[in-house]
Amino acid sequence: MIVIISITVTISIWLLAIHYFRGLAVVNKQHRIHWVLVIMGFTIVLAAYFSSYLLQSKPFFGFYGQLETFILGAPLALPAAHVFLSAWISESYG
Repeated sequence: MIVIISITVTISIWLLAIHYFRGLAVVNKQHRIHWVLVIMGFTIVLAAYFSSYLLQSKPFFGFYGQLETFILGAPLALPAAHVFLSAWISESYG
């Protein structure tokens, strides 16, 4: 299940970035599901971060161990936030 969620969030981020770099609008109803997946991914990464540092669970053990593997997706947060802010600002002023 974790692999499926990770893949869908990663694909959503890439699709939004590709559409944005092609000059297409990405902050609209057509891409709402992609943004929902990206926000879900952000939420899971934050939960993984807090569970790994606050709960001090054993690495890769049980549910919390699997949740900690989502920390590896944290580097995707920066490009996703950049695409969202750039698209939102350009559509707001343009």
